[in-house]
Amino acid sequence: MGNQVDYSVNLVYYQCMPSKRLPKRPTRLLGKERGRRRESADGGEVLQRIRVDRPNDEQPLARHLILLFRAFEDELLTGLHAHAEFRSITAADHDVLRYIRPEGSTAVEIARLNGTTKQAVSKAIASLERRGFVVRTPDPVDRRAVRITFSDKGFGLVTEAVRIIGAIEARQAKRVGAREYRKLKQMLQSLFEAYAPEDEENHADPDPRRRNARVRG
Repeated sequence: MGNQVDYSVNLVYYQCMPSKRLPKRPTRLLGKERGRRRESADGGEVLQRIRVDRPNDEQPLARHLILLFRAFEDELLTGLHAHAEFRSITAADHDVLRYIRPEGSTAVEIARLNGTTKQAVSKAIASLERRGFVVRTPDPVDRRAVRITFSDKGFGLVTEAVRIIGAIEARQAKRVGAREYRKLKQMLQSLFEAYAPEDEENHADPDPRRRNARVRG
């Protein structure tokens, strides 16, 4: 993957037209049609401020985060692809790998965190297993379940990914200042908690038998 981030892809909040294609303010229009066209023109002015090719102060915070994550993930994958054994890793693989706990996770747990289906996760896991990044083993508590854990090759991938992420964050912190960078993380965490309050119920294992086993342990 290249280092260029494609800002023209579909984004969650706004689909913006290039400035040269913005509708011109209409003239000599009558009645309701004039009102509709004026609204369209006003909307065009808003879109002109919210550029598709780069972030600015007019855009929602969420879009800044989307664009920043795209740049982060692109740099992470580019760094991983510098190693022959990790060149097959894709963004879709990353969406599964980053939800595997050190002690292992089930497909149901990964799907819940990923916001996708168990079937989609199982298909991705099968591909990662064929390439040697993960292994599937019986759950020690619930024998009907299967836990996905990293193989030695997978742990090597994680180690390299952590190194690359550390370098990315060090560069970002240097740009804005270490104190401001920590404060930014704290503020974003506070905003996140407004949507997903941090409590034991939200972080509990979905399988009550595993929860009880941990309590007994």
